[in-house]
Amino acid sequence: MKDLLMKKQAEIGIIFDLDGTLIDTIADIAAAIQPILREKDYPAHRVVSYKRFVGSGLRNTLINALPADHGLSTEEIDQMYTRMLINYRAHPYDAAYPYDGIPRLLHYLDDAAIPKAILSNKVHDITHTIVDHLLGDFSFVSVQGLSDEFPRKPDPSSALSIAQKMGLSPSRIVLIGDSEVDFKTARAAGMYPIVVSWGFSPSEELCKNIPEECIVDDQRQLLELISTLSAKA
Repeated sequence: MKDLLMKKQAEIGIIFDLDGTLIDTIADIAAAIQPILREKDYPAHRVVSYKRFVGSGLRNTLINALPADHGLSTEEIDQMYTRMLINYRAHPYDAAYPYDGIPRLLHYLDDAAIPKAILSNKVHDITHTIVDHLLGDFSFVSVQGLSDEFPRKPDPSSALSIAQKMGLSPSRIVLIGDSEVDFKTARAAGMYPIVVSWGFSPSEELCKNIPEECIVDDQRQLLELISTLSAKA
C-alpha cells in the first residue's frame, strides 16, 4: 500500500465488486435458491450460510448450496439454475441495501471526479437492475456483470476492459472487493487490490490468504485511504 501512495499519479480509478463490497445482497440470493432446494427435498440453509457459497457466479452459488451427494446431471442443474434466475429477477433487491458509509464514499468519488466502475460475477442484467435501483444516484464508467463477453473473475479480462474505458493503465487502478477472488483478479490485472472485511468472506479466511496491508476493516478507513490516494495523484 505504501508503494502505491508514493507514486505520483496523474489520476486513479476505482473498480468495485458489488455483492459484499458495496451492497449486502445475501438475503435475496438465499430467497431465490431456497424454493429450488425445497422442490428436491434438499435441506435448506440459514441465510448467513449463503455467504460461504457466493463469489464465483450465481450458478456456482446454487451448486455450492446443493448436498455434496446430489448426483444431479449438468442438464438438471441447468434447469434448476434457470428457475433460480426467474426467482431472483422477480425479487432482485427486496432485502438488499448499501453498507453503511458506501453512499458517502460514492458521493466523495463523484465530487472528486475519480472514475469508478462495478465488476461483478453476478449475471449482467441482474447486476444492472440492482445498481440502477440502489446506486442510481451515482455515476459509473461501467457496470459489468457476468456475460458471454468475458470469463468470470478472477480472469482479468473484464477488469482490463474497464481500465481501457477509464483511459488508465491497470497500475493506476485500485480494485476493491470482499474475497480472494477479487484479490486474485486485481493481481492478475496488474491493479492494486484492496479487500474489505465486512463482506461475505470470513475475516479469518481473508487473513490466511491475503496480505494484511491489503485488508480494510471499515468504510471510514476505506474512504480515508482513497482520499489519501487522490490527494497524492
